[in-house]
Amino acid sequence: MIGDALFGLDRLPEVRRQLIGATQALLGATIGLSDQEWQSPSGLPGWARAHVACHLTQQADRLIAVAERLRRGERDLIWPISGPDIELEVGSRRRAVELQVVLDTSAGRLLEVLDRLDEADWQATLTTPAGPLSALALPYARLNEVVLHHIDLRLALLPADLDAQTAAWLLSWNARRLNPRLRHHRLRLLSDEGVDLTVGVAGPVHDIRGANSSLLGWLTGRLGPEAVLGADGVDRGGPV
Repeated sequence: MIGDALFGLDRLPEVRRQLIGATQALLGATIGLSDQEWQSPSGLPGWARAHVACHLTQQADRLIAVAERLRRGERDLIWPISGPDIELEVGSRRRAVELQVVLDTSAGRLLEVLDRLDEADWQATLTTPAGPLSALALPYARLNEVVLHHIDLRLALLPADLDAQTAAWLLSWNARRLNPRLRHHRLRLLSDEGVDLTVGVAGPVHDIRGANSSLLGWLTGRLGPEAVLGADGVDRGGPV
């Protein structure tokens, strides 16, 4: 299946390094934001920057809960799902200092609990709507959220700023996520750095070409069709 090559224990140290770096970059970019700046629009329709911060905090808390259950030896766990919108709305009304504290604290706790997982824990399987998924998906899921939502905050980070390796990992991860949703056409993603992925379950194939970071930005709705070749008129849905 798309992205299966991501889930090897040998990749874990590098993924951890990238996740720590991306987390530090995000927290460093947000630490000086004022109340007004947090309430300014993000790159996601209908969301202020504060909504993005709360979403990241909620996701960290959900992943922490799964990781802690793995540490206790529990298996056959269900992949965490998003919380109610009302929780997001309430959380987004926090003051700047509170937003930064919960964002920082939840991110730190998640890194700590992921570091405490052992080889047996990482070999566990999680149940998802799309089928079984390795517990090794947890750091990729978090890296994806931190990187994409850092871009959504509109604080300086752009898709083009991502290194090719991180962009390649996240391109594969998002191709896996989107694969079941594309039922009427398929996308063959051909990157300048050598990635070759076909996404979608049926229909004609559209070749989409560009750098890893450009393909990632387009596939996830952070860049328009002009950022890649072959995407004019191709519907890949809204931001994910």
